[in-house]
Amino acid sequence: MSEPITIVFAVYPRFNHLDLAGPHQILSMVPGANIIVASLEGGEESTDAGLTLCRLTKLRDVERCDVICALGGDGLADALLNEDFFADIRRLGAGARVVTSICTGSLILGAAGLLRGKRAACHWARHRRRRHCGDRFRFPSRRRSRGRDRGAGNSTRPRICAGASIRRGPAGNGVARGPRIGLVEARKAAKSTSRRRSGSRFAFARTYSLERADSPRKGKRHPMSNESWSAVDRYISERLIGADEAQKDTLSANVAAKLPAIDVSPPQGKLLNLLARSIRARKILEIGTLGGYSTIWLARALEPNGRVKTLEFDARHAEVARQNISREGVGHLVDIRIGAALDTLPKLQHEGAGPFDLVFIDADKENNAAYFAWALKLSRPGALIIVDNVVRDGAVVDFANRSPMIEGTRALFDALEAETRVSATAIQTVGSKGWDGFLIALVN
Repeated sequence: MSEPITIVFAVYPRFNHLDLAGPHQILSMVPGANIIVASLEGGEESTDAGLTLCRLTKLRDVERCDVICALGGDGLADALLNEDFFADIRRLGAGARVVTSICTGSLILGAAGLLRGKRAACHWARHRRRRHCGDRFRFPSRRRSRGRDRGAGNSTRPRICAGASIRRGPAGNGVARGPRIGLVEARKAAKSTSRRRSGSRFAFARTYSLERADSPRKGKRHPMSNESWSAVDRYISERLIGADEAQKDTLSANVAAKLPAIDVSPPQGKLLNLLARSIRARKILEIGTLGGYSTIWLARALEPNGRVKTLEFDARHAEVARQNISREGVGHLVDIRIGAALDTLPKLQHEGAGPFDLVFIDADKENNAAYFAWALKLSRPGALIIVDNVVRDGAVVDFANRSPMIEGTRALFDALEAETRVSATAIQTVGSKGWDGFLIALVN
């Protein structure tokens, strides 16, 4: 079975529908492809005729992706000024193996600073960036060298400077003088094609993959990337985690069900398992089930007669999780509760379900502080409380980022700063899920 590949199309109001249709159809044929069309607010995208084009996932609900593609459109200027949109683009792009764009979507990649050190592909169109952005941004003028347009795909040394395509990025961040991107195959083609017959100067840019023209020279250290992190994760999984433990069938089922690709990685799942075993956990609470991947890791760590109670808001996700948990043989150890966790947690207290030995929080980040408060109420002294995704590509310390997800994580840190009933720390992590981290607290 092919390894699942998560491909995200990042869209915004008034994006070009044609920019989505063709690439979506082609990439959906990739074996194991999980295609997600995501926007800041989610919902549905409709054509001018009122026909529903696709369902939109919220960008903040997508934890990671292998490929991210930015699209062009008439709403590009507004998107370039939306810091919440850019925070999610930077977060996903930093962890992606490939960043790519259609038409003027390359401006988004450049403004987000995602082209440096990345394998990238861009379709460059000068006239469209003018139309889509108007006078709200200043663009560098074309430069000529020896009679040739250095920004064109038909010169002998073609260059695209996507990073410098806007003089100022969102929230006033300077993005000029970004990395130059060279068309590898176009260089070869240009040698056999006269400038007069080459047609549109953007012809090659539409066709060939791009790589950095200023890539590190021999002897210089290459920058670390998600590709390296993922390779190390695979190395760890192959040597320290058995094929059965890694639950490949569960992950494949989640992809087939088009669940958001926000499961913990196999090494992270094994860590949860070891932590639960180290304290001989008999009662475990999980907030955020998704497809049950982390739930299975926790259920396998239970002491005899132990039980996992896991809370999931989405009934469809809960049903996928139920099937996965049953297939893995731990269905009798898991109790799935459907509904908003902040409604379910008081019921657990009323039922006397606690005290819990371990609580794992991996749900909507806006409510992190409230979830932690309830976890503390329902835990015994000596219990562990673990909260996932508390770094988010460093966004937690980017105080210009006011997205509810990041604000919720900061509220958690603020609450813990004054909390005397626990001892806590947080660890940054890199891996197949990108740059993130988790918080772990011991109840005193």
